[in-house]
Amino acid sequence: MQRIEVNKLVFSPYIPYRPIARRKEAVGVTAMFGKKEWKLLDALWQCKGTMVTRRYLLAYLYPDPDKRPGIRAVDVTVSRVRKRLAFLLNGENCIRQIRNEGYMFCMPSYC
Repeated sequence: MQRIEVNKLVFSPYIPYRPIARRKEAVGVTAMFGKKEWKLLDALWQCKGTMVTRRYLLAYLYPDPDKRPGIRAVDVTVSRVRKRLAFLLNGENCIRQIRNEGYMFCMPSYC
């Protein structure tokens, strides 16, 4: 996983974290990202500016086809990531939904 920078907010898997969750601190504010949430954020960041299908994200989050949940698990994970990012970015949404297709990561204020 790589370092992710949105405006002046930097996400990195190498910042201090608890064993189960990733943590990001910005100006005295802390947000925790679970493993699946962090993987989803990483997948969207790698494809920023382009649409990523739900099926791709599901396969990325759950590589074992026998243990994959339903497609709506992606929607729930995106919802959690959006909530945490909005908390850190003063309510700005940087994950756009393309109806019935997938999601796209775009920089806040430029979407």
